[in-house]
Amino acid sequence: MGKEKYSSGAFRRGMNSCAPCGSGEAGTASPHGGFYVDLTQSRYPREVLTERLESWLHQFSNLKQVGIDLRDHKLEMAPAAHYCLGGIKIDEFGGTDIEGLFAAGK
Repeated sequence: MGKEKYSSGAFRRGMNSCAPCGSGEAGTASPHGGFYVDLTQSRYPREVLTERLESWLHQFSNLKQVGIDLRDHKLEMAPAAHYCLGGIKIDEFGGTDIEGLFAAGK
């Protein structure tokens, strides 16, 4: 059986299902407006969890090296911008100062 791969999108969707940011659900929302990823209560055996974490997150081994094992400790997370590719100045309708150029988001 081949090693199953998980995309970052699948991981993100899984994390989003943990708790919405600032949801206020007891034990899930962080005091900083984020949420906790808590895999300590996972329904998966440790071996399966390890395989999936290694496939999902290349940072998993880096975190373990500094003493953070996602299998044993919950981790506070929050949404953040991955990168910024620049942009253009727009008005409230998506219009620009360039005639015929309109902006649309992702």
